[in-house]
Amino acid sequence: MISRGRKQVLTPLVTGSVILVLIFAGIMGLVEKGPPNPALPGGASPLNPGNLGISDFFNALKNKYPLTKAVTSLADLDFGGSDGRCVYIVISPETAFTLEDNIAVFKKLLECSEPALLVASEYDTGLSTLARPSGVIYGRVEDGLPYITAVFTLKAQTVNLTLDIASSIVVSEPSFIPYDIRPVPGGHSETFAIVTLEAEITESKVLGYANNIIDLNTGGRYERVDVATLTRAKIKLPDGRVRSYREVVVSDGSIFLNQVLRSKEGGKYFEVVMSLVDELCDGERDCRIVVDSSKYPVIDSETLLSRSDLTLSLFMQDWYFSAALLIPKLLHPSTWFIPALSITGDWLEVAMRDQVTGTLIVLATFLLLYLFFESKMPSVKDERLSEVLEKEEYATSTIREAVVKGKYSFTRQDFIRLYEIVNTYFRELVGVSMESREALTLLARYVGREVAEEYLNSMNRLRDKALGRRRLPLIISWHRLVEKKIRESEEILNKLGASMADEKGFEYLEMRRV
Repeated sequence: MISRGRKQVLTPLVTGSVILVLIFAGIMGLVEKGPPNPALPGGASPLNPGNLGISDFFNALKNKYPLTKAVTSLADLDFGGSDGRCVYIVISPETAFTLEDNIAVFKKLLECSEPALLVASEYDTGLSTLARPSGVIYGRVEDGLPYITAVFTLKAQTVNLTLDIASSIVVSEPSFIPYDIRPVPGGHSETFAIVTLEAEITESKVLGYANNIIDLNTGGRYERVDVATLTRAKIKLPDGRVRSYREVVVSDGSIFLNQVLRSKEGGKYFEVVMSLVDELCDGERDCRIVVDSSKYPVIDSETLLSRSDLTLSLFMQDWYFSAALLIPKLLHPSTWFIPALSITGDWLEVAMRDQVTGTLIVLATFLLLYLFFESKMPSVKDERLSEVLEKEEYATSTIREAVVKGKYSFTRQDFIRLYEIVNTYFRELVGVSMESREALTLLARYVGREVAEEYLNSMNRLRDKALGRRRLPLIISWHRLVEKKIRESEEILNKLGASMADEKGFEYLEMRRV
């Protein structure tokens, strides 16, 4: 005879001791490998997720213009094709562009049929532009502080933005763009000439301006200065081809920073910075955008840990950035495991010098080892013959009689068993399980929608409760609940033309497992 109520005991393939040994070996392997040294570009880099980075702006660009990418070295600069619009974006670079950098950028940029440039910086960054920041910092007339209010007009909408540090925009006259460095014919081998391209400016439009401001250096007052411009030009290449060139210059890079875009008023800043890009891309999704990340110093965790002044300064300005670098380093076992062993060893050495303390430590160690190994020793519980006979009787006689006499008390596991059996009937009779969406419609044909909905909702909620998936509803007595659900389930199954009371009674009420 097969006892269907017998509990199955699963023997683990890997014991706890082996797991501990594996964990220790893994930790030692990580210690031997050495700690990580995370590094991130600082400043307004698209790869900096901190407050002073522009990763939020960069991610928004990628969502709107899928061909957006960042470049960490100008040697890798590539727009991926010559057709269509190409835009190169530089936000507050911390290292100036050299003449060779200018040539590298514009030679790649002018390979595109419709090149464009977006530069946002308070100062002349060295990247050649038709319009450029003057480098003269302006502030409010009333108190001489920065944070001026600028009026941006984009897409026929006017938005007022507070700028951090801004200067005026100056359009270059005459304007030129460096294109190449070539040897001078007839000159010495070391003689080279800079080949420049004349740019014919066809339009210069003000996108942002500020009124009633003061020069913070000289105290001079101005009624208005331009802080953002859109310049259009025609550039003729040496081979005779003509490029329709666009350029947006903003004299304050702070409006692109994560810190600003994450602020309470970040929504209108987002609207402005994305509109500036739209001016260059015309909203075309295949616009190819490259955001510069080559002009920002890379800071690693070793540098932060070795320079407390830099760590404190950076943490005060940008704790996101500091945490991203320091947390992986501090959590790595090579950082804390060896020092922890050393401290423990020093403490034990001091403690063992005292005879009483040393004896207590040794005894406690042996006691812990004994308890550990004793818990791992297999044990077999003897079972009296009367209990075996009792289980055999319950397995072969009518379980309902035992329940009536109070010899059996239902538990959470009994409800799970009840649910499984009723659910099996459902799949056989209705074709779906009780948790499926179709169960309500199909059962409602037999018992009405209200009864079907109440029954199914109740059974599914109690199933989740029994399995520990939810805290509610609170169950005071599983015995009474299971008795109630037995009656309800039997009524429901009777409507479907089935019954759980066949053969030996409610077989799902097998003898409780020991």
